[in-house]
Amino acid sequence: MTICILGRQPAIGLAELESLYGSDAVRPVEKGAALVDASVEFKRLGGSQKAGEVLTTIHGSEPQKAFLWLQKNLAEQVGGVEGKLKLGVSLYGATMSVSKLNANVLTLKKQLREKGQSVRVVPNTELELSSAQTYHNNLTDERGCEIMIVRDGGSMIIARATDVQGIDAYRKRDQERPHRDTFVGMLPPKLAQTIINLACGASFSEGFAFPAKRPKTDNPLAGRAPSEKEGDKSQNKTPTPPHPFCGPRANLQEAALMGYQIYGTDLEEKMVRYTRDNINWLFERYPIETGVYYETADATDHTWRKPVDVVACEGYLGHPFASEPAQEALLETIQTSNVIMKKFLTNIAGQLKPGARLCIAAPTWFVRGQTHHLPVSLKLDELGYERVAFTHATNEQLIYRRADQVVGRELLVIRKS
Repeated sequence: MTICILGRQPAIGLAELESLYGSDAVRPVEKGAALVDASVEFKRLGGSQKAGEVLTTIHGSEPQKAFLWLQKNLAEQVGGVEGKLKLGVSLYGATMSVSKLNANVLTLKKQLREKGQSVRVVPNTELELSSAQTYHNNLTDERGCEIMIVRDGGSMIIARATDVQGIDAYRKRDQERPHRDTFVGMLPPKLAQTIINLACGASFSEGFAFPAKRPKTDNPLAGRAPSEKEGDKSQNKTPTPPHPFCGPRANLQEAALMGYQIYGTDLEEKMVRYTRDNINWLFERYPIETGVYYETADATDHTWRKPVDVVACEGYLGHPFASEPAQEALLETIQTSNVIMKKFLTNIAGQLKPGARLCIAAPTWFVRGQTHHLPVSLKLDELGYERVAFTHATNEQLIYRRADQVVGRELLVIRKS
Protein backbone atom coordinates (compact mmCIF):
# COMPACT_ATOMS: atom_id res chain seq x y z
CA MET A 1 0.00 0.00 0.00
CA THR A 2 1.28 3.45 -0.96
CA ILE A 3 0.52 6.70 0.80
CA CYS A 4 0.78 9.94 -1.14
CA ILE A 5 1.25 13.32 0.49
CA LEU A 6 -0.74 15.68 -1.69
CA GLY A 7 0.17 19.18 -2.82
CA ARG A 8 -1.09 22.63 -1.92
CA GLN A 9 -4.53 21.86 -3.37
CA PRO A 10 -5.20 18.28 -2.24
CA ALA A 11 -8.43 17.84 -4.22
CA ILE A 12 -6.55 18.23 -7.50
CA GLY A 13 -4.07 15.56 -6.42
CA LEU A 14 -6.93 13.27 -5.42
CA ALA A 15 -8.61 13.70 -8.81
CA GLU A 16 -5.31 12.91 -10.53
CA LEU A 17 -4.83 9.71 -8.51
CA GLU A 18 -8.43 8.69 -9.11
CA SER A 19 -8.07 9.32 -12.83
CA LEU A 20 -5.02 7.05 -13.04
CA TYR A 21 -5.89 4.29 -10.58
CA GLY A 22 -9.68 4.41 -10.14
CA SER A 23 -11.80 5.64 -7.27
CA ASP A 24 -11.86 2.27 -5.52
CA ALA A 25 -8.06 2.21 -5.29
CA VAL A 26 -7.82 5.66 -3.70
CA ARG A 27 -8.85 6.57 -0.15
CA PRO A 28 -8.34 10.08 1.21
CA VAL A 29 -6.90 10.41 4.69
CA GLU A 30 -6.54 13.45 6.89
CA LYS A 31 -4.15 16.34 6.34
CA GLY A 32 -3.94 16.16 2.57
CA ALA A 33 -2.88 12.57 2.06
CA ALA A 34 -4.27 9.54 0.25
CA LEU A 35 -3.81 5.79 0.40
CA VAL A 36 -3.45 4.14 -3.00
CA ASP A 37 -3.88 0.42 -3.47
CA ALA A 38 -1.93 0.28 -6.73
CA SER A 39 1.58 0.42 -8.11
CA VAL A 40 2.14 4.17 -8.18
CA GLU A 41 4.46 5.65 -10.79
CA PHE A 42 5.31 8.67 -8.70
CA LYS A 43 7.45 10.64 -11.14
CA ARG A 44 4.54 11.23 -13.47
CA LEU A 45 2.38 12.74 -10.69
CA GLY A 46 2.08 16.50 -10.50
CA GLY A 47 -0.31 16.69 -7.56
CA SER A 48 1.60 14.63 -4.97
CA GLN A 49 4.65 15.95 -3.11
CA LYS A 50 5.84 12.71 -1.54
CA ALA A 51 4.98 9.02 -1.51
CA GLY A 52 5.82 6.26 0.91
CA GLU A 53 5.42 2.58 1.65
CA VAL A 54 3.00 1.91 4.49
CA LEU A 55 4.74 -0.01 7.25
CA THR A 56 1.86 -0.40 9.66
CA THR A 57 -1.27 1.20 11.06
CA ILE A 58 -1.77 1.51 14.81
CA HIS A 59 -4.96 2.23 16.69
CA GLY A 60 -5.24 5.53 18.50
CA SER A 61 -4.62 9.11 17.41
CA GLU A 62 -1.88 9.91 19.94
CA PRO A 63 1.38 10.26 17.94
CA GLN A 64 3.48 9.08 20.89
CA LYS A 65 2.13 5.59 20.23
CA ALA A 66 3.68 5.74 16.78
CA PHE A 67 7.05 6.58 18.28
CA LEU A 68 6.76 3.66 20.70
CA TRP A 69 6.23 1.37 17.70
CA LEU A 70 9.22 2.92 15.93
CA GLN A 71 11.43 2.41 18.98
CA LYS A 72 10.73 -1.33 18.71
CA ASN A 73 10.79 -1.69 14.94
CA LEU A 74 12.80 1.05 13.24
CA ALA A 75 16.14 -0.80 13.38
CA GLU A 76 14.62 -3.68 11.44
CA GLN A 77 13.14 -1.30 8.86
CA VAL A 78 16.44 0.48 8.32
CA GLY A 79 18.18 -2.84 7.76
CA GLY A 80 21.77 -1.96 8.60
CA VAL A 81 22.69 0.86 6.25
CA GLU A 82 26.39 1.08 5.48
CA GLY A 83 27.85 4.39 6.55
CA LYS A 84 25.87 7.22 8.11
CA LEU A 85 22.07 7.09 7.92
CA LYS A 86 20.16 10.34 7.49
CA LEU A 87 16.98 10.18 9.57
CA GLY A 88 13.96 12.47 9.50
CA VAL A 89 10.37 12.26 10.72
CA SER A 90 7.27 14.08 9.47
CA LEU A 91 4.03 14.27 11.40
CA TYR A 92 0.82 14.95 9.44
CA GLY A 93 -2.51 15.78 11.03
CA ALA A 94 -1.56 15.01 14.64
CA THR A 95 -0.76 17.36 17.50
CA MET A 96 2.67 17.45 19.10
CA SER A 97 5.12 20.24 19.84
CA VAL A 98 8.10 20.52 17.53
CA SER A 99 10.44 20.25 20.52
CA LYS A 100 8.84 16.99 21.62
CA LEU A 101 8.97 15.66 18.08
CA ASN A 102 12.68 16.42 17.86
CA ALA A 103 13.21 14.77 21.26
CA ASN A 104 11.50 11.61 20.00
CA VAL A 105 13.68 11.58 16.90
CA LEU A 106 16.81 11.92 19.04
CA THR A 107 15.61 8.92 21.06
CA LEU A 108 15.34 6.92 17.83
CA LYS A 109 18.84 8.06 16.87
CA LYS A 110 20.22 6.92 20.22
CA GLN A 111 18.63 3.48 19.88
CA LEU A 112 20.00 3.04 16.36
CA ARG A 113 23.49 4.08 17.47
CA GLU A 114 23.35 1.52 20.29
CA LYS A 115 22.81 -1.09 17.57
CA GLY A 116 25.91 0.12 15.72
CA GLN A 117 24.21 2.37 13.17
CA SER A 118 25.75 5.80 12.56
CA VAL A 119 22.94 8.36 12.27
CA ARG A 120 22.54 12.04 11.38
CA VAL A 121 19.18 13.59 12.19
CA VAL A 122 17.42 16.14 9.98
CA PRO A 123 15.92 18.46 12.60
CA ASN A 124 12.34 19.69 12.35
CA THR A 125 11.38 23.34 12.42
CA GLU A 126 7.79 22.33 11.64
CA LEU A 127 5.98 19.06 12.26
CA GLU A 128 6.37 18.18 8.58
CA LEU A 129 9.64 18.13 6.72
CA SER A 130 9.23 20.08 3.51
CA SER A 131 9.70 18.47 0.13
CA ALA A 132 12.88 20.51 -0.21
CA GLN A 133 14.25 19.09 3.07
CA THR A 134 13.42 15.56 2.01
CA TYR A 135 14.93 16.09 -1.44
CA HIS A 136 18.12 17.94 -0.53
CA ASN A 137 18.88 15.58 2.38
CA ASN A 138 18.40 12.55 0.12
CA LEU A 139 15.97 10.97 2.56
CA THR A 140 14.52 8.65 -0.08
CA ASP A 141 17.94 7.27 -1.06
CA GLU A 142 19.58 4.11 0.26
CA ARG A 143 21.24 5.99 3.10
CA GLY A 144 18.18 8.04 3.94
CA CYS A 145 15.06 7.35 5.94
CA GLU A 146 12.08 9.65 6.38
CA ILE A 147 9.32 8.25 8.54
CA MET A 148 5.92 9.74 7.81
CA ILE A 149 3.32 9.50 10.57
CA VAL A 150 -0.14 10.38 9.24
CA ARG A 151 -3.27 10.62 11.33
CA ASP A 152 -6.18 8.72 9.81
CA GLY A 153 -9.22 9.34 11.99
CA GLY A 154 -8.69 7.27 15.12
CA SER A 155 -5.56 5.59 13.78
CA MET A 156 -1.99 6.46 12.86
CA ILE A 157 -0.41 5.36 9.58
CA ILE A 158 3.35 4.85 9.72
CA ALA A 159 5.14 4.90 6.37
CA ARG A 160 8.66 5.22 5.01
CA ALA A 161 9.12 7.79 2.26
CA THR A 162 10.11 6.28 -1.08
CA ASP A 163 9.68 9.23 -3.44
CA VAL A 164 9.74 13.02 -3.40
CA GLN A 165 9.21 15.52 -6.19
CA GLY A 166 12.41 16.29 -8.04
CA ILE A 167 12.74 20.00 -7.32
CA ASP A 168 15.83 20.52 -9.46
CA ALA A 169 14.42 18.66 -12.46
CA TYR A 170 11.20 20.69 -12.34
CA ARG A 171 13.17 23.92 -12.03
CA LYS A 172 15.34 23.08 -15.03
CA ARG A 173 12.39 22.08 -17.21
CA ASP A 174 10.61 25.27 -16.22
CA GLN A 175 13.37 27.87 -16.13
CA GLU A 176 16.19 26.62 -18.35
CA ARG A 177 14.24 25.79 -21.51
CA PRO A 178 14.92 28.23 -24.34
CA HIS A 179 11.55 29.99 -24.36
CA ARG A 180 9.36 31.26 -21.55
CA ASP A 181 6.64 33.88 -21.93
CA THR A 182 5.08 35.35 -18.81
CA PHE A 183 2.50 37.28 -20.82
CA VAL A 184 0.79 34.23 -22.32
CA GLY A 185 0.98 32.45 -18.97
CA MET A 186 3.49 30.11 -17.41
CA LEU A 187 2.08 26.62 -17.05
CA PRO A 188 4.10 24.90 -14.30
CA PRO A 189 5.44 21.45 -15.25
CA LYS A 190 3.69 19.90 -12.25
CA LEU A 191 0.34 21.28 -13.36
CA ALA A 192 1.03 20.14 -16.93
CA GLN A 193 1.58 16.60 -15.62
CA THR A 194 -1.72 16.72 -13.76
CA ILE A 195 -3.61 17.98 -16.82
CA ILE A 196 -2.21 15.14 -18.92
CA ASN A 197 -3.05 12.53 -16.28
CA LEU A 198 -6.59 13.86 -15.91
CA ALA A 199 -7.06 13.72 -19.67
CA CYS A 200 -5.49 10.33 -20.29
CA GLY A 201 -6.77 8.41 -17.29
CA ALA A 202 -5.92 4.78 -16.67
CA SER A 203 -6.52 3.58 -20.22
CA PHE A 204 -3.64 5.64 -21.60
CA SER A 205 -1.30 5.51 -18.61
CA GLU A 206 -0.46 1.84 -18.12
CA GLY A 207 3.05 0.74 -18.94
CA PHE A 208 4.67 4.16 -19.25
CA ALA A 209 7.92 5.01 -17.50
CA PHE A 210 9.24 8.46 -16.67
CA PRO A 211 11.20 9.62 -18.47
CA ALA A 212 9.97 7.38 -21.21
CA LYS A 213 11.99 5.43 -23.72
CA ARG A 214 9.58 4.18 -26.30
CA PRO A 215 10.37 1.72 -29.12
CA LYS A 216 11.36 3.34 -32.39
CA THR A 217 8.56 3.87 -34.88
CA ASP A 218 8.60 4.08 -38.66
CA ASN A 219 8.71 7.84 -38.28
CA PRO A 220 12.11 9.13 -39.45
CA LEU A 221 11.82 12.00 -37.00
CA ALA A 222 10.97 9.89 -33.96
CA GLY A 223 13.10 10.67 -30.96
CA ARG A 224 13.82 14.26 -31.91
CA ALA A 225 11.91 17.33 -32.94
CA PRO A 226 11.99 18.19 -36.66
CA SER A 227 14.33 20.91 -37.81
CA GLU A 228 13.32 23.98 -39.78
CA LYS A 229 14.60 22.34 -42.96
CA GLU A 230 12.65 19.14 -42.37
CA GLY A 231 9.44 20.99 -41.60
CA ASP A 232 6.78 20.26 -39.05
CA LYS A 233 5.14 17.10 -40.31
CA SER A 234 6.02 13.62 -39.12
CA GLN A 235 4.50 10.29 -40.07
CA ASN A 236 3.12 9.01 -36.77
CA LYS A 237 -0.14 7.16 -37.13
CA THR A 238 -1.49 7.60 -33.62
CA PRO A 239 -0.61 11.00 -32.18
CA THR A 240 -1.77 11.08 -28.57
CA PRO A 241 -2.59 13.37 -26.96
CA PRO A 242 -3.07 16.46 -29.16
CA HIS A 243 -2.38 19.86 -27.61
CA PRO A 244 -4.24 22.53 -29.57
CA PHE A 245 -2.16 25.36 -28.08
CA CYS A 246 1.64 25.33 -28.24
CA GLY A 247 4.11 27.98 -27.17
CA PRO A 248 6.38 28.00 -24.12
CA ARG A 249 3.89 26.07 -22.01
CA ALA A 250 5.03 22.80 -20.47
CA ASN A 251 2.26 20.41 -21.51
CA LEU A 252 3.94 19.06 -24.64
CA GLN A 253 7.30 18.47 -22.98
CA GLU A 254 5.71 16.65 -20.03
CA ALA A 255 3.65 14.47 -22.40
CA ALA A 256 6.83 13.58 -24.27
CA LEU A 257 8.53 12.61 -21.02
CA MET A 258 5.61 10.29 -20.27
CA GLY A 259 6.11 8.59 -23.62
CA TYR A 260 3.11 9.91 -25.49
CA GLN A 261 3.37 10.94 -29.10
CA ILE A 262 2.87 14.68 -29.04
CA TYR A 263 0.79 16.74 -31.40
CA GLY A 264 0.81 20.50 -30.98
CA THR A 265 -0.88 23.27 -32.90
CA ASP A 266 -1.09 27.01 -32.43
CA LEU A 267 -2.47 29.95 -34.32
CA GLU A 268 0.85 31.81 -34.11
CA GLU A 269 3.87 30.47 -35.96
CA LYS A 270 6.09 31.97 -33.25
CA MET A 271 4.49 29.76 -30.64
CA VAL A 272 5.00 26.66 -32.77
CA ARG A 273 8.64 27.65 -33.18
CA TYR A 274 8.96 28.16 -29.42
CA THR A 275 7.55 24.69 -28.88
CA ARG A 276 9.93 23.12 -31.37
CA ASP A 277 12.92 24.77 -29.71
CA ASN A 278 11.81 23.69 -26.26
CA ILE A 279 11.23 20.10 -27.35
CA ASN A 280 14.61 20.00 -29.11
CA TRP A 281 16.17 21.22 -25.87
CA LEU A 282 14.31 18.52 -23.91
CA PHE A 283 15.31 15.72 -26.28
CA GLU A 284 18.96 16.66 -25.87
CA ARG A 285 18.69 16.01 -22.14
CA TYR A 286 16.45 12.94 -21.87
CA PRO A 287 16.61 9.57 -23.71
CA ILE A 288 13.18 10.05 -25.27
CA GLU A 289 12.06 8.12 -28.30
CA THR A 290 8.62 9.27 -29.33
CA GLY A 291 6.88 10.95 -32.23
CA VAL A 292 6.33 14.67 -32.61
CA TYR A 293 4.02 16.64 -34.86
CA TYR A 294 3.43 20.39 -35.04
CA GLU A 295 1.15 22.58 -37.10
CA THR A 296 0.48 26.29 -37.34
CA ALA A 297 -3.29 26.25 -37.22
CA ASP A 298 -6.36 27.87 -35.70
CA ALA A 299 -7.90 25.45 -33.19
CA THR A 300 -11.34 26.94 -33.80
CA ASP A 301 -11.57 25.58 -37.35
CA HIS A 302 -8.64 23.19 -37.82
CA THR A 303 -8.97 19.53 -38.83
CA TRP A 304 -6.53 17.38 -36.87
CA ARG A 305 -4.91 14.22 -38.17
CA LYS A 306 -6.85 11.23 -36.89
CA PRO A 307 -7.14 9.41 -34.64
CA VAL A 308 -7.53 11.97 -31.88
CA ASP A 309 -7.27 9.90 -28.71
CA VAL A 310 -7.29 12.49 -25.93
CA VAL A 311 -6.89 16.24 -25.60
CA ALA A 312 -4.78 17.91 -22.90
CA CYS A 313 -4.24 21.62 -23.16
CA GLU A 314 -4.49 25.08 -21.69
CA GLY A 315 -7.01 27.37 -23.27
CA TYR A 316 -6.76 31.10 -23.91
CA LEU A 317 -6.59 32.76 -20.49
CA GLY A 318 -7.35 36.27 -21.63
CA HIS A 319 -5.71 39.36 -20.19
CA PRO A 320 -3.22 38.49 -17.41
CA PHE A 321 -4.70 40.75 -14.75
CA ALA A 322 -2.23 41.55 -11.98
CA SER A 323 -4.95 43.21 -9.92
CA GLU A 324 -8.75 43.22 -9.91
CA PRO A 325 -9.95 44.76 -13.18
CA ALA A 326 -12.82 47.10 -13.78
CA GLN A 327 -16.11 45.41 -14.55
CA GLU A 328 -16.03 46.41 -18.22
CA ALA A 329 -12.53 44.99 -18.75
CA LEU A 330 -13.46 41.79 -16.95
CA LEU A 331 -16.59 41.22 -19.04
CA GLU A 332 -14.68 41.91 -22.26
CA THR A 333 -12.02 39.34 -21.35
CA ILE A 334 -14.61 36.74 -20.34
CA GLN A 335 -16.49 37.20 -23.59
CA THR A 336 -13.37 36.91 -25.76
CA SER A 337 -12.11 33.82 -23.92
CA ASN A 338 -15.54 32.23 -24.04
CA VAL A 339 -15.94 32.71 -27.79
CA ILE A 340 -12.58 31.07 -28.46
CA MET A 341 -13.28 28.14 -26.14
CA LYS A 342 -16.77 27.55 -27.52
CA LYS A 343 -15.53 27.55 -31.10
CA PHE A 344 -12.72 25.17 -30.24
CA LEU A 345 -14.97 22.71 -28.41
CA THR A 346 -17.53 22.84 -31.19
CA ASN A 347 -14.87 22.26 -33.83
CA ILE A 348 -13.10 19.34 -32.21
CA ALA A 349 -16.31 17.61 -31.06
CA GLY A 350 -16.91 16.24 -34.54
CA GLN A 351 -13.36 14.83 -34.64
CA LEU A 352 -13.59 12.85 -31.41
CA LYS A 353 -14.87 9.37 -30.83
CA PRO A 354 -17.60 8.96 -28.19
CA GLY A 355 -15.99 8.60 -24.79
CA ALA A 356 -12.81 10.48 -25.73
CA ARG A 357 -11.54 12.51 -22.78
CA LEU A 358 -10.29 16.05 -22.60
CA CYS A 359 -8.72 18.09 -19.83
CA ILE A 360 -8.62 21.78 -20.56
CA ALA A 361 -7.22 24.41 -18.22
CA ALA A 362 -9.81 27.15 -18.72
CA PRO A 363 -9.66 30.62 -17.16
CA THR A 364 -11.66 31.45 -14.06
CA TRP A 365 -11.65 34.93 -12.55
CA PHE A 366 -11.82 35.87 -8.88
CA VAL A 367 -12.93 39.49 -8.61
CA ARG A 368 -14.44 41.33 -5.65
CA GLY A 369 -15.39 38.15 -3.83
CA GLN A 370 -17.07 36.50 -6.81
CA THR A 371 -15.97 33.58 -8.98
CA HIS A 372 -16.53 34.04 -12.72
CA HIS A 373 -16.47 30.88 -14.85
CA LEU A 374 -16.41 30.67 -18.62
CA PRO A 375 -20.11 30.60 -19.57
CA VAL A 376 -19.46 27.70 -21.95
CA SER A 377 -18.19 25.56 -19.06
CA LEU A 378 -21.70 25.61 -17.61
CA LYS A 379 -23.31 24.47 -20.90
CA LEU A 380 -21.01 21.66 -22.02
CA ASP A 381 -23.93 19.29 -22.66
CA GLU A 382 -25.16 21.59 -25.41
CA LEU A 383 -21.87 21.04 -27.25
CA GLY A 384 -21.92 17.24 -26.93
CA TYR A 385 -19.80 16.82 -23.79
CA GLU A 386 -20.32 15.64 -20.24
CA ARG A 387 -18.28 16.51 -17.19
CA VAL A 388 -16.31 13.62 -15.68
CA ALA A 389 -17.48 13.11 -12.10
CA PHE A 390 -14.84 12.29 -9.49
CA THR A 391 -15.64 10.51 -6.26
CA HIS A 392 -12.96 12.20 -4.18
CA ALA A 393 -13.09 15.75 -5.57
CA THR A 394 -15.78 18.16 -6.71
CA ASN A 395 -15.69 20.27 -9.84
CA GLU A 396 -15.51 23.41 -7.70
CA GLN A 397 -12.27 22.15 -6.15
CA LEU A 398 -10.54 21.64 -9.49
CA ILE A 399 -9.40 25.25 -9.84
CA TYR A 400 -5.66 25.82 -9.70
CA ARG A 401 -4.70 29.20 -8.25
CA ARG A 402 -2.84 31.00 -5.53
CA ALA A 403 -4.84 32.96 -3.02
CA ASP A 404 -3.73 36.31 -4.45
CA GLN A 405 -4.34 35.48 -8.12
CA VAL A 406 -7.12 37.11 -10.11
CA VAL A 407 -7.01 34.52 -12.91
CA GLY A 408 -7.14 30.86 -11.98
CA ARG A 409 -7.17 27.74 -14.12
CA GLU A 410 -10.29 25.61 -13.93
CA LEU A 411 -9.47 22.03 -14.92
CA LEU A 412 -12.37 20.98 -17.13
CA VAL A 413 -12.26 17.19 -17.31
CA ILE A 414 -14.84 16.19 -19.88
CA ARG A 415 -15.65 13.42 -22.31
CA LYS A 416 -17.34 13.34 -25.70
CA SER A 417 -20.92 12.12 -25.32
